[in-house]
Amino acid sequence: MSSVLPTWPEPPVLEIPPAPGSRRDWLAESWKERYKRLHLQLLDVAGRLANESGYEGTQISGIVREASVSKRTFYEHFTSKDDCFAHLIRNARSVIIEAMITATEDALPRGPFATFYGMLDAWKRHLATRPHLYEAMRNSHKEALDAEQRAGIAQMAEVVAVAAMRLGSSDPLAELRKSSHFFTWGAFAMLTPTLARGETFGDDISVMATAMCRGFGLDANVPV
Repeated sequence: MSSVLPTWPEPPVLEIPPAPGSRRDWLAESWKERYKRLHLQLLDVAGRLANESGYEGTQISGIVREASVSKRTFYEHFTSKDDCFAHLIRNARSVIIEAMITATEDALPRGPFATFYGMLDAWKRHLATRPHLYEAMRNSHKEALDAEQRAGIAQMAEVVAVAAMRLGSSDPLAELRKSSHFFTWGAFAMLTPTLARGETFGDDISVMATAMCRGFGLDANVPV
């Protein structure tokens, strides 16, 4: 058996498109720097408005007004509101995956239950930071945004699969990846952003963590 540990999936990186054309520097800030700053500012404003008003309640007109830029500026960065939200989902996915990996690495020495509980709890804690934004992302039902959600689930499932392998699961890789997708979709359904704020949600995470241990043929005993 190889002693090389399976590697974690790489979280998606925010890709800021290159600044179109060239423009003069403004207050010692280059056009390239200004373009990047405005891109991040627009994403920040869009995320805040979506957290307050949901997907349908967030409009491009509101984003540009809050960001104090023109619609022309918005369209230099995003082709549409859906494109803007796709960037938001990608960013959120990156943060959640990094949090899951960190929590998993920390919990691995404590065994399977602690590991799966830790990764699910990290996911839940992040959702609880901006629940309305994540509800807005889930409820948009746009094809492009659904594709981003599916890509996120696939990457999260890979985190689960790698964790199971590191914990010593003897399941064949193909079967292990199938189980990981099953459990990740189940966690996605269970970890709704609104419910994630509940004080008793740890009980549901315990049930899911126990099921994951048993599903991967690992020790499901809860540490005392």
